Amino acid sequence: MSGCSESSIHGPNKDADTATPDKVTNVQVENLHGGARISYDIPQNQEVLYVKAVAKLGEDRTIEKKSSLYTDQLTIKGFADTAAYTINLYAVNRAEKESEPVSVDIKPLISPLSSTFKTLAFSEAFGGASISFENEYSGNITFSILAEDSLGEITEVEKFYSKSKNGQFSVRGFPSESIRFGVYLNDGFNNYSDTLFTELTPLFEELIPKSGFTSLDLSTDYNDQHCCGTGMTDIWDETTNIADPVFFPSPDSYPIWFTFDLGVKAKLNRLKFHARAGGSYGPGEPKKFEIWGTNDPGEDGSFLSWTKLGTFEAQKPSESPPGEVTQGDIEYAEVLGRDMNFPNAAEAPAVRYIRFKMVNTWDEAKNGGGFGIAELTFWGQIQETYE
Repeated sequence: MSGCSESSIHGPNKDADTATPDKVTNVQVENLHGGARISYDIPQNQEVLYVKAVAKLGEDRTIEKKSSLYTDQLTIKGFADTAAYTINLYAVNRAEKESEPVSVDIKPLISPLSSTFKTLAFSEAFGGASISFENEYSGNITFSILAEDSLGEITEVEKFYSKSKNGQFSVRGFPSESIRFGVYLNDGFNNYSDTLFTELTPLFEELIPKSGFTSLDLSTDYNDQHCCGTGMTDIWDETTNIADPVFFPSPDSYPIWFTFDLGVKAKLNRLKFHARAGGSYGPGEPKKFEIWGTNDPGEDGSFLSWTKLGTFEAQKPSESPPGEVTQGDIEYAEVLGRDMNFPNAAEAPAVRYIRFKMVNTWDEAKNGGGFGIAELTFWGQIQETYE
């Protein structure tokens, strides 16, 4: 009976009363950032299925929101400015008959799109540009990054997604010469910001060639491959967005570490971490790890001759709750890769050997088990090469 009752409220009922329902009453408005919350009283003793709010934004664009009979309010969003708008409210019965509209005016507060756009700031970065932002009202914002190509044309080079209250994105792979960059925003409601342009010169960096990478096996290292690949060499085989082959050890507990030779001595600016496809944001992906460097790895496997170059903690762009992952989150972790800067790169020593220290996965309560790394990539300034 519960199933039948639930089914009956999800669509038109041909046997329902076809009379026009009464209007909603006692309408109250609370203006919100980019929208409004509207409360009302639903007509009693009538088969009202839902209440509908409709706003006309122009000649060919409307915003519509429905709310069921089980609540006395609805929230309508998608307004990019703070102009006044008229909302028409309709009570709709089970025969899809609409009441006469009740008109109410709203005046949205500054939208997340507009607020975020005002805070955008460009800065030079190694191999490109960084864009910082503040998203005070946690809007679901898409950042579209533009750059001037070799022919002088402005093209889109990357997209980022975020609900974070603040953050920073970077675009890379550009020469150290004056380049025009731009960024515009989209809020998911078909609203777009203006485009902010700047001209800057990326800081010089070079890719650390993976042809020189070789694995080491010091006495305290953990290099055992549990599944899904051939070993540590899978993290520099130039393949990403894959589930196999990847480096996938499975220790009993954390922390553990493994070591490899870059084949060159370099000051490191940044790294890119690609998660195993299908394993991002779960117990099989590192969330927190450390990178250590040295030019003289002791055979005893201790950390005495090592310098910590940075502690890195992965973030989820959508900031969705544990267990919830958006397509943008997945693309960031598995396709684009997590772009991470080394802190204090200018003061850090140039190193040849790298130690990756695994601290915990996205399931922080699980101290141990398998974790996968699809690819690790490094950039910096090479100071010495070896035959």
